[in-house]
Amino acid sequence: MFFKNLKKTLFGETNVNKRDDIKVVEIQYFTGQLPNIILIKILNMVLEDLNWKSDYTILRCFVEKFKYMNKNIRDNVITKMKLGRYGIYDKSSLNWYLKLIKYISFSEISFNPNFLDLSDPLLPQLKEHLLQEKKMLSFNTSGIESGFRDWLINYLDGVYQDTIHSLMVYYTPLHSQTPKDLGIFFEKDGEKPLRLNIDALELYVENSPFSTHYPAFMEIINQDTLRTLSIRDIDTNYLGEISLKDFPFTSISRFSKLHILKISVTNTVLTKVTGEMVKQNQLLKEVHLSHTLRYNGNQISIDFSEFLGDIRDHPSLQLLDIRLRGCGIPNSSYEAMIDYLSHNKVLESLTFITNADVIGVTHSPNRSIQNTTLRYLETIPSILQNLNFWGCENPLLKELHLTSYSCTLSHPNQWKNMIKLFPNLSKLSILEVPDDYLMWMSHVTIESIQSCKLKELIIHINDHQYFIDLPLQICKLIGESKIEYFNAEGFNIPAKSALPILQDHPTLKAVKLYGVILDDQLADSIINNKVIEDLHISFYYEIKDHLKFFCNLLTNNQTLRYLILYNLIFEKKESLLPTILDAIKYNQSLKYLDIPETRLPPLFKKQFQQLCKEKFFQ
Repeated sequence: MFFKNLKKTLFGETNVNKRDDIKVVEIQYFTGQLPNIILIKILNMVLEDLNWKSDYTILRCFVEKFKYMNKNIRDNVITKMKLGRYGIYDKSSLNWYLKLIKYISFSEISFNPNFLDLSDPLLPQLKEHLLQEKKMLSFNTSGIESGFRDWLINYLDGVYQDTIHSLMVYYTPLHSQTPKDLGIFFEKDGEKPLRLNIDALELYVENSPFSTHYPAFMEIINQDTLRTLSIRDIDTNYLGEISLKDFPFTSISRFSKLHILKISVTNTVLTKVTGEMVKQNQLLKEVHLSHTLRYNGNQISIDFSEFLGDIRDHPSLQLLDIRLRGCGIPNSSYEAMIDYLSHNKVLESLTFITNADVIGVTHSPNRSIQNTTLRYLETIPSILQNLNFWGCENPLLKELHLTSYSCTLSHPNQWKNMIKLFPNLSKLSILEVPDDYLMWMSHVTIESIQSCKLKELIIHINDHQYFIDLPLQICKLIGESKIEYFNAEGFNIPAKSALPILQDHPTLKAVKLYGVILDDQLADSIINNKVIEDLHISFYYEIKDHLKFFCNLLTNNQTLRYLILYNLIFEKKESLLPTILDAIKYNQSLKYLDIPETRLPPLFKKQFQQLCKEKFFQ
C-alpha cells in the first residue's frame, strides 16, 4: 500500500489493470529507477515514525520485510537507515539489537544493567561492536552499587571512557535496603579507579542513609566534561513524605562548567544552594528550579531575593524556569525580580509560576520592569501585576503565556497598556481563566490582536459545560487578522461566532475549537475552506446530521491534512457508514484522521481501523 501510494504521488495515476500495476511498481521501485537517495530518505522517515513507539518488534518486522528485496535495495538502501536511540533492557532486546545493526545504524544505546546478566553469551559480541562503532551510551540504573561498577569496569573497559555521555540513577529503598560501599568505585587492591567522562547526570534521590554516599559518587564524575546536572527527589505517595534536606549538596560544588542545571525538591527550600551554583558556573545557559511545599496550616512563602541577587550579573544565563507548588511569594521577591529583569540583558526566557494563592504586595513597587531583551515570558497574571507590569517597550518579546489561577486582577486598562509595549508578540496563551474574569481575558485578547503581530492564539476558560459564549468581537478580529493558529476551549461557540474563523481566511491554517454549534452555513464554510490544513473540532452534542457533514467534508474538501472530530453521533445513521468509508478511502489530502471509534458499530469499526491503518499508518 505504501509503494502504491508513493507511485501515485510521484508518477500519477496510470491506466493499467491490477497485474500491470504490480509490474509497474516492481519496475519503478525495485530496480533502481527511483534514485536510491530518495528511497533512503522516504524509508528513513517511515522508520522514524515506527521507532517512535520504542518497540523493537516493529523494527524487526520492518527489516524482515525489506531484506527480501533485490541486492541493490538491500545493500544500498536498507543498510543506510539511521535512527537515534535504541534501548537494551533485557536479553531479548539485546538479541534483536545485534540482528538489527546489520541493516540499521543507531547513534546511541541506552542500557539498563539491572536486568542484564554479565554472563550472557551475547555480551562479548556487543562489546566488540561497541569497540568498533564507538556508539554514544547512556545508562539507567536503580542503584550505584557493585553491579553497576562491574558493568563499567569488567565488561565495558575500554568502551565507557569516551562513549558514555549520559547517566541516570534512580534509587529507592524498594531496590536496596542496605546500600553498598561506594568505595568500590575507587582504586582498591591494585585496580584502577573508575572515572566517567559523562556530559549529563540525572539523579533521582531519596532521603535515606543512601544519600550520604552521593559525595563519593560525585568524585568519579569528570568535572571538566559534565554539562547537564539534574537532581530531583522521588515524589511517590507510597514512600511517604520525602525531602532532600539531608542531601549533601556541597558535593555538587565541584562542578563549574555546567550548561544546564535542574533541581526539583519537596518540602525543602534550596534557593541559596542554587544561587551559589549559578554564580559558580559562568557558562550556564539554563536553570530549572522547582519547589513543592506540603505543609499543613498557614501558607508558606519562598523569598527569592537572595537568589535573584546572586544571578543578577550572570553573563550567559538565557533561560530561568521557576515553578512553585503550594507556596507563595513575598514582597521582597517582587522588588528583586524587578531589579533583576531591569538590570540583566542576557536572559531571554522566564517562567515564574505558582499554583498557590499569591501573597500580594502590601505596597506597590516604586518602579516597573525596564527590560528590552526578554523573548519568552510565562507566569500568572497576579505575579505580573505585582511586578507593576512593564515600564518600557520590548520589541523582542515574542511569546506571552498567562495561566490564571484564582487571583485578584487589576483594571483591564493596565493590561491593555502593557500589551501595547510588545508590538512583535506572536504567541499568546491565556489558560485556566475563571468565569468571573472573562471580561479581563477578552480585553487582553482583543488588545493583543489589534496591537501585536499575533500568529498563534490560545484561550481556555474553566467552564467545561459550554455555558459561556466565545466573544463575537474576538472572532471577528481573528477573521481580519493574520493569525495562523487559533485554539479555544471551554466556550459555547455559536455558528455566527465560528463563521469568521472557519470560512476562508488567508493565513489561518490550524484551528482547535470545542463546543461549536453547527448550522448549514457554517458546515458549507468548513467543507469549502481551502486554507485550513489542521482541524480539531467538537460540536455541541444536541446538533444533528454530523455524519452527513462528515461525509461531505471528506468528499469535497481537499485541503485538510489532519482532522480530529469529536461528538460524532452514529446512532440511526448506519446507512451512511459505507459512504463514509469510501470517502475516507478516496480522499487525497488527509494524512491523519481521528473520530470516536467506540461509537461505531463493531463491523464498521473494524473496517475503519483497517482502512486508517493502510491509508494513514495509524
